[in-house]
Amino acid sequence: MDDEYETFVMFDFGGGTLDVSVVDCFENVISINAISGNNHLGGTDFDRAMAEYFCFKNGLNYNILDLSFQQSILRACEKAKIKLSTQSVAEVSLVHLNKNYNCIFDENVLFNTTHSLLESCKNVIGKAVKDSGFSASELDSLILVGGSSKMPVLQHYLSDALNIPVLKEENMDSLVALGLGKYIGIKQRDENIKDVVVTDICPFSLSTSTYNEQNPGLELSTVLIPKNSVLPTSKKMTLRTVHKGQTKVNISVFQGQAMYAKENLFLGQAFIHVPRNMHDYESFDLIYSYDINSMLYVEAIVHSTQEHYIFRVSKGDVLEKVDASVRLDSIKEVSLALYQNNEVDALLARIERIYQEVDEETQDYLMRLHSEFTKYMETLINNIQKRKRLINQVSQILNQIEESQNVDSLDIFSQEEDEEGEYLA
Repeated sequence: MDDEYETFVMFDFGGGTLDVSVVDCFENVISINAISGNNHLGGTDFDRAMAEYFCFKNGLNYNILDLSFQQSILRACEKAKIKLSTQSVAEVSLVHLNKNYNCIFDENVLFNTTHSLLESCKNVIGKAVKDSGFSASELDSLILVGGSSKMPVLQHYLSDALNIPVLKEENMDSLVALGLGKYIGIKQRDENIKDVVVTDICPFSLSTSTYNEQNPGLELSTVLIPKNSVLPTSKKMTLRTVHKGQTKVNISVFQGQAMYAKENLFLGQAFIHVPRNMHDYESFDLIYSYDINSMLYVEAIVHSTQEHYIFRVSKGDVLEKVDASVRLDSIKEVSLALYQNNEVDALLARIERIYQEVDEETQDYLMRLHSEFTKYMETLINNIQKRKRLINQVSQILNQIEESQNVDSLDIFSQEEDEEGEYLA
């Protein structure tokens, strides 16, 4: 909540899932740059790895044990894992069918037993940081959240693996609750924090199925809203019918970015009608609009008739048909504002103006600058801080070029002397 720039990685590790976010805080903006996660990685996986090690040490096969004994081993291993947060050694001792089973765990044993899980945690962090566009020198810290992040073996592994500080707070659960309160206040435009802005991103891609000419029975997945898009967002794509004379089109909505539609999560479908046209293909616009409350609207506008369909993803396999709403208009308006940048447009116009006033060598340089700046800005759509920095850098370059073109500085022009004997150019 202070005025300093801060960029950090949130490592939220619970019993069953891992979520990693890269968050950028500056001025009055809290910007989520990128997220990554593993919905099948959590503290229970460490319990299972410890249970399998316990069985190995006692000559047992975990997979063929009866369910009650498996559960007993898992509970005992979980207790040992928790003990290792405050002590160096923990013993698992069980009696089953009048036979004693024992195993000693310490941090080294736990590290070797769960090394593949620790590597998986590292990979999730790497994916989020890679998508964010930040480097280690630009990240202030990684902050540990969640019960499973309290394991010393995990903390030591991350401290050794990362080139940024790993922070753990005793009262992190309380800080998370306070953060939730702040977020609710921001959403409600509370007077004390009404000027704070929080941007969120889409954690997954939203796609539609399209015809596969090479293999008609295996539909392709075409992404409209890419993962990590700033929310709210609205994206449009123009499609056409597969066959001439076709009168109906199936709009299928998916979550995910796998190559084939069936490999993504199916969200729902709807049908739109197009006029029968035996001479040409009918075309239509498909529009996805997604807000920060996880509401996805799907629109289809048939070009030849201008018939406008509006659906909403809801429960079930069928998209819900709805009327135009204020919320949908708001998503489009905010999305347009997010993806339009007057500073960028003005800077590109300035490059084009200077281009006409300089020599051929400088023109070549400006052409490359224009291309690279445009391309880089597109990759930084989520990274507000870096966008500002890049705009400032290019502005300074243009200032230098303009100064070098200033004919007033040439020595062929006379210099006026001011009252104190200094010369004015």
